Amino acid sequence: MYALGREDGNDKMWGAMLRYASGGFIVGAAYTRDNFSTAVLARQALLIKTQYNTGSFTYAANYGIGKDDTSLAQNRPLELVVLYAPTERWRVGGGLGYAWARNASGQKARIEQPFVGVKYLLSQRTELYTIAAHVKTSDPTVVPASFGPSGGALAVSSSDAMSGLRLGMVHNF
Repeated sequence: MYALGREDGNDKMWGAMLRYASGGFIVGAAYTRDNFSTAVLARQALLIKTQYNTGSFTYAANYGIGKDDTSLAQNRPLELVVLYAPTERWRVGGGLGYAWARNASGQKARIEQPFVGVKYLLSQRTELYTIAAHVKTSDPTVVPASFGPSGGALAVSSSDAMSGLRLGMVHNF
């Protein structure tokens, strides 16, 4: 992926991804460099993902590094996930996210986020889903507890933790 940016040549964006799959095993890596957006979370990000499918179960692990090169902000999330498909239409799962983070001035905090979810396939192109999560930060003055809602700005807690529930429908055209 490559975006040219503005007429003056600034604000370019590029990214690349590699993926390997064999049997039930999948591993992939992606990198994105973003000079366009305001650095809310990261202007450059590296993600490594592994997944193993066996019967009705899927096990996955993701690790990433997000950096803002205009400050000392950094986020290094690790996520472990287990999914179960009891039938053709139902998916249930859960996991734990953990992140080591630094704010713009370099102060450190840790973030924990357990989550559970359910997905129901209405058809080949339409699904309903719900996910519940609880996020807790080790220091809300350094890195606040927050969720990134779809298509919106971060929702930030006034304490060291917050819980969220998302319900939705996805239709693929």
